Amino acid sequence: MILPCLVNKCKRITFTFLYFYTIQLFRNNYETKHFADSILRGIDGDLRVKDDKIIATLYNVPESLNLKQYYEDLPNKLEREGINPKIPWLFDFKLDFRFK
Repeated sequence: MILPCLVNKCKRITFTFLYFYTIQLFRNNYETKHFADSILRGIDGDLRVKDDKIIATLYNVPESLNLKQYYEDLPNKLEREGINPKIPWLFDFKLDFRFK
C-alpha cells in the first residue's frame, strides 16, 4: 500500500513542478500582451453553473492548442487520478470545460 501512495505523491510533485516551471518560463520569456495576442485572441466563452459544477464553454479555440484533450471532463479526470476536483475558493464547485 505504500508504493501507490508514493507514486501519487510523486505525480503531484511532478505536476506542481511543471506548473511552476511553466509560470517561470512565461515570466522570463513572454510578456502578457504577447501571450494574450498569440493565444487568447478570438477565443470567446461563457460560464454557467449546473449542480456542483461551473461549466466554462469556450468558442473558437484553435485545435493546435490541444486544450480539449486536457481540460474537457476535467473533474472526472482529476477523480481518476485520486485528486479532489472541488475548488475551495469557488465554494467547493468543480470546474469543467466545453469546447465548441
